[in-house]
Amino acid sequence: MTEKIKRYIHAIQSGTICNLRCKYCYVPALEHENRLEPTKFNYPLEKIAKAISKERLGGPALITYVGGGETFLTDESIQLLKLFLEEGHILNAVSNMTYTPAIEKICAFPEELKSRLQFSASFHYQELLRKGLLDTYFDNLKKCDEAGIVYYVNLTLGDDCKDCLDDIKKLVNEKTGKDPFILYCLDAEKDWERCEFFTDEFINQLSKQFDIKHLLIENKVSYKKRRNEFCYMGDWGFVYNLETGTISACFDSPKHYNIVEDLSKPIKFEAVGKCCSKYCSMGARFLGLGVIPQIKDFDNYNGLYCNFKNHPSGSKVAEYTNNYLWETNKKYPWIKEQYIKLRRHFDKKYKVGTWMSKKDK
Repeated sequence: MTEKIKRYIHAIQSGTICNLRCKYCYVPALEHENRLEPTKFNYPLEKIAKAISKERLGGPALITYVGGGETFLTDESIQLLKLFLEEGHILNAVSNMTYTPAIEKICAFPEELKSRLQFSASFHYQELLRKGLLDTYFDNLKKCDEAGIVYYVNLTLGDDCKDCLDDIKKLVNEKTGKDPFILYCLDAEKDWERCEFFTDEFINQLSKQFDIKHLLIENKVSYKKRRNEFCYMGDWGFVYNLETGTISACFDSPKHYNIVEDLSKPIKFEAVGKCCSKYCSMGARFLGLGVIPQIKDFDNYNGLYCNFKNHPSGSKVAEYTNNYLWETNKKYPWIKEQYIKLRRHFDKKYKVGTWMSKKDK
């Protein structure tokens, strides 16, 4: 019987090295001094992976592995991806799918590892056109099909492609048989709100062209809405800094713990309880996993992406992720929830912030 995911880990790789220059890229907005800053790891890769072993987590995790630029431009990144899979986890690997040597190395992984791998294939349409990489992108998706790897085309809808959505829909359907999964493009100059062209009228028109149920639910449940329910990020899930070896409950969480330095110590799992953000930073991705049990509007992780993925026969991704985290974890007693929320209320570090902060803040 296939195991179900016990925890969610958002694993962030340092460095901004990338082979594309998208107009809406968040890296310049975050005021990194060098847009080609190399990836760094302060610990051996084996230790970074062993820090989140199934034994230490209490079961398999769903890990989103993402870099500041293109995630898999270095051999170290490919090696770490393999180590995470060897620990028994399910990987959602974010890539622009244009660096063919990396894709070919990953497609050569053992079958059992590939069965738990999914690519979030970032589709930067205008930049791929500019650099003549559209064929490369889809050729690499075809390699994934042949290797039995799950993927979905992930379109961050920026201003540069809002007027060519018919062309994008037609192209992606011709190449993959699926529509792209659409995400809002955010505006760094306006406190990371969605770009201003996302008017109600535009979203209504978009809903007639694409399946954007997740975005419509985000508008209703999480976008610019302060969440006051008890949140289990910090226990059922956390953000993992792969450079420093530290974890935090979420993007805005003020407390960080090193889990790599001493692997003999158990990880301190404690729910954040009180949200530190003005609104949930990851919307459908976090809330759809069930980190706030009271919110049941979203499909679970498998349901969220099901209509957008290819479905290789040997893949186990859908089986592992067809649950909410409240089904594989125990909720705290009411008194413990209230105690944690009270502590957060009087802790000045937990003031409401924003989920992305510029470097100088």
